[in-house]
Amino acid sequence: MSRPDLEINPTHPHPPMAEASETDASFVPSLAKVLTHLISMNQPGRGQITRFHAIKAPGISIHDYLTRIHKYFSCSNECFVLSLVYIDRIVKIHQDFTISSLNIH
Repeated sequence: MSRPDLEINPTHPHPPMAEASETDASFVPSLAKVLTHLISMNQPGRGQITRFHAIKAPGISIHDYLTRIHKYFSCSNECFVLSLVYIDRIVKIHQDFTISSLNIH
């Protein structure tokens, strides 16, 4: 028995993709802890200043910043995890780049 929702459409040959679900609120505090830990692992003043660095640390906490992203952009858990993968790749490729309170936001 065939399922019409899985049949290949000649005008759109790829099967439908499942959409990622929206992030649940319990994920944000965990991610904030991970990012805060990344900052704490680095020595202040170490690393090269880049275009991603602010002059001073923002007045909003990492947790509150991520909560705003979650609220207004409806990012999925997968989206947040991919952001961590990208941060990890940047730090590995550019070893003079460090995560700090000036560039994490």
